[in-house]
Parts: sequence; C-alpha cells; structure tokens
Amino acid sequence: MVKTLAGELGPAGIRVNGLLPVRIATDRVRELDALQGDPDEVRARLSEHIPLRRYGEPEEFGRAAAFVLSPAASYITGAMIPSMAVPSARSEQPAAGLASRGRGLSGAGGRNHGPFGEKNVTCPGRAVRSPWVLTGLVADGGERMRVALVAGATRGAGRAIAVELARAGFFVYATGRSSRAAGPSEIGRPETIEETGDLIRAAGGAGAARVVDHEDPSQVAALVAGQRPVPGVGRAEVFTFQ
Repeated sequence: MVKTLAGELGPAGIRVNGLLPVRIATDRVRELDALQGDPDEVRARLSEHIPLRRYGEPEEFGRAAAFVLSPAASYITGAMIPSMAVPSARSEQPAAGLASRGRGLSGAGGRNHGPFGEKNVTCPGRAVRSPWVLTGLVADGGERMRVALVAGATRGAGRAIAVELARAGFFVYATGRSSRAAGPSEIGRPETIEETGDLIRAAGGAGAARVVDHEDPSQVAALVAGQRPVPGVGRAEVFTFQ
C-alpha cells in the first residue's frame, strides 16, 4: 500500500512512508509479553535479538516519525522503515503510515529552525475560546504553522508521534476514541485523548485533541470541516495513522 500510494501521490508532491515499530515499550507490548509468560523474562529474551539489546521507547519512535516527516527526509518516499532490526522476531505492532506534502519542506537549520530544518514557531499559550482546541495553545499570529493530523494518538506510539511533531513545531490534531467526557473505547484502557493534548502543551507545542473514530466517515468529515481558521495555523498537510 505504501509503495502504491507513494507512486500515485508523488506527482502531487506528497510523500508516503511507513514506520515499523517492532518492539516498542508500550502498554500493548507489555500485555503481549505477559501472554507469553513472565513479561520481564520475555522482554529480556526478545531483547537479545535486538542490536541495541533493549526495547525502544515510544518517544524514540515518535522522533523517528518526526524525522521522516521533516525537510531532512524530503526525498524519502515509498519506504517501510523499521525502527529496529529484529532478525528472528516478527513485529506484533502495526506499522504507522506517514504522509506529507512535499511543498514547504525545504529549509536550512539556523536560529529560527529546529533540528530537522523546520521553522520554530513561538507558542505563547494564548487561550482560544473554541471547544475544539483543548490544549489552549495556538501559534503566534506572525507565523503560519505546518499542521499534522495524528490518528490513534490516545496512547503508545501514536501519542509519542503527536507529542514529538508538536515539539518540532507542528500544530497537531491528535485524534482518538477514548475521552474524559465520552468515556473509554471498547478496548477499555484508561488513557484519554485529552491527556495527549496535555502532553502536547507540556512539550511547548500547540494542537487540538479531538474524539474521532476514523472508521466512521461522518466523524472524519466533521473533523476536516472543523479545521476552522486559527491565526497562524494552516490546513493539515501531514497525516499519520496507526
């Protein structure tokens, strides 16, 4: 799918890549390890097959995604990129799909740029009186922020991607199905999408935490229509899904 989409969307300047998380220390992986016996013993055993002899952290996976979506990776498309090579173990975590518009990706590092060449945008924490922005942060009016939509951002790798993209200067729409107001999804886990919004704010970033089921076309349409004009914030040009 990644190669097909990269070929179809490349002429429009859109890059498509996939990240393979392999063994990332998320709650879901801990649950899977526990199904095989003592989770600590399982983790130690599987770590022996990993070059760095340890599981990756969600934040490390998030930073890898931020790099692939950055100007530094502007000629990488159609690639399935493993976060860690594991010769004798197949990943039990789904890949993360990443799509980014090519325009606006150029930029050299400097005083007003981040580590991957992206523009740093001042986010002074000015409150927005709109219910769809739950983090209470928007961009300063003088700059126009790049916008990312991260689906499945309630927990684990998806949450880490949302936070790291916000840290890199994106305005992040973080979406998930578990909410403080609406309750948990059928998975029944305690994390909420509002917590992801809090973490984006704690990282000095800006964004909107939204309750969206991406299998429901009407909810996706409402999300897209809800990208109302905000000073300094453009339309979504980066999309990630789990």
